[in-house]
Amino acid sequence: MAHGRFQARRCDPFWSAVSKGGRSVIDARSFPMMQWAKKLLPGGLESYANVRALHDRLAADPGVKAAPACEAGG
Repeated sequence: MAHGRFQARRCDPFWSAVSKGGRSVIDARSFPMMQWAKKLLPGGLESYANVRALHDRLAADPGVKAAPACEAGG
C-alpha cells in the first residue's frame, strides 16, 4: 500500500521539494486552492498581496511548471 501512495505522488509538483525540505505539504495543498480563488474571486488575488506573492513564487517553481506534462504522462 505504501508503494502505491508513493507511485501516486510521483507527479506531484511539490513531492521532491517537500521530501527534501524545500517546500511544505501546506504549499502543495494550498496552491490548487489559490488557483481556484484566482479564477473565482472578483479581482482574483489582487486584494491579498501576501497570498498573491506566495502563489507567484509557487507558480514559478520548476516542479509546478513541469507538473502538467508529468500528469499527462509525458
